[in-house]
Order: sequence, then structure tokens, then C-alpha cells
Amino acid sequence: MTGQAEAAFKALMADLSPVMRAAGWVGSGQKWQKPDPDNWVLWIWQKSRYSTSESIEFTGNLHVVTKDWYDSQ
Repeated sequence: MTGQAEAAFKALMADLSPVMRAAGWVGSGQKWQKPDPDNWVLWIWQKSRYSTSESIEFTGNLHVVTKDWYDSQ
């Protein structure tokens, strides 16, 4: 998938990177983690499989799971 939509999506991710880092997030591109002593905090930008070179649909998935619960699974 190439084209204006993909270029715009990549530019958005690049523009978000310094904002995410300034807010304490670690990562790059579409995958970010917020360091936290008690929880796993992940933010993942997921592109739709129906995206085209003209249009990209995406969702920001925010996951927060306590480390105690995760370790017990």
C-alpha cells in the first residue's frame, strides 16, 4: 500500500512520536508502552485491513493490565 494516504499516516505517526515521548511513552511508529511499576500500559495504532492507497482507517488500541493479573495467568 503506497500513496498519499500511507504517506499521511506515516507523517501522523512521526508527528505523534515527540508528543508521546514528552508524555513519558516509550516506543516508535505504531507501538508504544508507558512505563508503570504496577501495570502494563500499551498503545498500539492498528490499520484496517480494508485500507487502500487512497484511504486508511485506523484505531488506537489502549491496553492497561495489572502486572499481578498478567503474572497470574
